Amino acid sequence: DIRKVQIERVPRHFSAKAVIGALFGALFFGVSFALKGLLLQITRNFTDNQVWWICAAIVFILTLEIYFIGYSYVQDRKRRPFGQFWFKRILTYVFVGFLVATFLVYLYGINNVADSPMHVKNIIVALAFPCCIGASIADLIKRY
Repeated sequence: DIRKVQIERVPRHFSAKAVIGALFGALFFGVSFALKGLLLQITRNFTDNQVWWICAAIVFILTLEIYFIGYSYVQDRKRRPFGQFWFKRILTYVFVGFLVATFLVYLYGINNVADSPMHVKNIIVALAFPCCIGASIADLIKRY
């Protein structure tokens, strides 16, 4: 029904089109961070705790976005529980974010100027943060 989609903005079910939008959002956000020299400097000295905190921040921020930007428009919450709504989106946004971050690191040869394989991992995790946010923003803002 057009009224539900346009006026009430009831969330549609997650589709392949949303994944494509997430890819472009992640690329858009990721490219702007990938070529920053500061990214190399900061990630050089990451601790394991910082890497885990970044990963936790990704999940936390995406969860907030999914809930407040998307799920808040779900009208029949008994038929569409948050866990189901959240799980498909969080997996997709995190997967797309890390995939695009890894792609950008190797596309631009950032891995060739990194100090070690651990440094490459740190760069990918740091770059995944804006990529994951970009993936979710592109889909959620466009839809809701």
